[in-house]
Amino acid sequence: MNNVYFYFHAGSANHGCEAIVRSTQAMLNVRPILFSGSPEQDRDYGLDAVCEIKGKERYRMSFAEKVGCVVTSKLLRSEAYGYDVTSTHESMAFEGNSVALSIGGDNYCYGTAYNQHLAGLNRSLHRRGVKTVLWGCSINPETVTAAMRRDFARYDLIVARESLSYQILKDCNPNTIIACDPAFTLKMEKLPLPDTFIEGKTVGINISPMIQKNETVSGITLKNYIAMIEYILENTDYQIALIPHVVIADNDDRKPIQQLYEMFKASGRICLINDCNCLQLKGFISRCALFIGARTHATIAAYSTCVPTLVVGYSTKAKGIATDLFGTAEHYVLPVQQLRTENDRGIYLVEYEPRKDSTALTRTTSKVYTHRTNSCELREGFVMNRKKVAILLPWLKMGGTNKVALRFAKELSQYCDVTLVLSQNTGELLSEVPDGVHILIDELRSFRDIFVEDIKNLSIEFLLKDIRYYANVRASRDDIDNYSYLASRNPNISEETFDCAISYHGQSPERLVNLVDRIYARKKVVWIHGEMSFSDDFLKKMEKYGLSDYLSIKQKYFDQYQDSLSSEK
Repeated sequence: MNNVYFYFHAGSANHGCEAIVRSTQAMLNVRPILFSGSPEQDRDYGLDAVCEIKGKERYRMSFAEKVGCVVTSKLLRSEAYGYDVTSTHESMAFEGNSVALSIGGDNYCYGTAYNQHLAGLNRSLHRRGVKTVLWGCSINPETVTAAMRRDFARYDLIVARESLSYQILKDCNPNTIIACDPAFTLKMEKLPLPDTFIEGKTVGINISPMIQKNETVSGITLKNYIAMIEYILENTDYQIALIPHVVIADNDDRKPIQQLYEMFKASGRICLINDCNCLQLKGFISRCALFIGARTHATIAAYSTCVPTLVVGYSTKAKGIATDLFGTAEHYVLPVQQLRTENDRGIYLVEYEPRKDSTALTRTTSKVYTHRTNSCELREGFVMNRKKVAILLPWLKMGGTNKVALRFAKELSQYCDVTLVLSQNTGELLSEVPDGVHILIDELRSFRDIFVEDIKNLSIEFLLKDIRYYANVRASRDDIDNYSYLASRNPNISEETFDCAISYHGQSPERLVNLVDRIYARKKVVWIHGEMSFSDDFLKKMEKYGLSDYLSIKQKYFDQYQDSLSSEK
């Protein structure tokens, strides 16, 4: 491999972009070549210490190219040709046999022009023999077009930073994985604090023109921030730090922040953090008692330093990141589009002291929650959110195991949203499914149907696999591998992401494969209801399918059970 390139970087005045560059460089432990839209700006913030920075060369189109742009834009109403020409020129600066990371995060969320430019670069780089990676990205699933799907499929690797984007990107490109935003790993630098900034006793606040542009009612975001600050100053002894995170000319956090500062500076309890690099900004945010932020990477700086955080968001990325961290975005993300009046849904600071008799997890720091004045309810402490649980069963025929499964589902449904995933829609116990428990039927296509389809499509690759599958079935060889192939020729059980998926009935190959490969879930559990064989062959299969920890887990809880019996005596 010749080089590692970072491209489609706008500049470090957006400190989220700077954070992505710094943290990714540290992860890869290489000195990449950074193609930047603002190279001087990046040098001002010190990125030249970790990257070789190159600006975009100006390209003058030929007469023929100009004619092509005019014709396609006027007649076809498309700028794709122009972006393709521009991208072809830009790609000339990349060496073949290299890797190029598109590092803009949510660049695909900003309209057709961005998308066409990115697609043009993706095509051009591939023509030059460069491997492309869509790195740490978020997308808006509702805006994905057929052209975007084709573009996504062309990347050699996609790394989504949250599960909401991951689901649709995985559908477009099988070589898609999910990993946290690289900025979660960003180091920090602690500068001296302003006099009014008391570590552990200061609320960090960030507001951005971006969320103001997405508000439903003009001016409502700023009004809610004002109401929040008034509440903090009147009802608590906390200080306030106003922290900008983007300072580009047409999207500068300092403009609304300066408005807030001028309104409340007379209190003597509010300070304004001056612009600095992302490492130093993270240092300030890490010393807040809690943080309310509009910029994604400002909130990531808070999340990653364990500062309780409320996001005032406008897009998929805010909801996706919060959902992955906490299991839900509710009470963690306040969509700016939902603000209607300054009293409809303000933001409040709540002092929380744990009960001495509580055996639950406790925290001594303060936490931010949303408050609805129409219900006069202030949420304190921890809110129990209903988790989504899937239970995989073959059917609901009469039997002790299925009866126990239904009883388990009934009890669990008091606290969670439960879905029974059945391989067959049969059984005498179907009528006994508890109220509120959903049923999802996962009927796989038969091998016969798949084989006939492969013959019609003249799919030689799949026909050879079909023959091998059939031969193994006839010879009774490795039933779990056989089922894995059949399962791979079927879609996922559901596009929904569950908090937990449980394969009930133990070592059944069908449910093990479905659990591992065909369902999205943050936690996956194998529930053994019955006797279990621990033959060498079975242990090898468990290890093959990522379930080799079962024995150690089983031993752990068996030991705990034995200890509990001893203590009762």
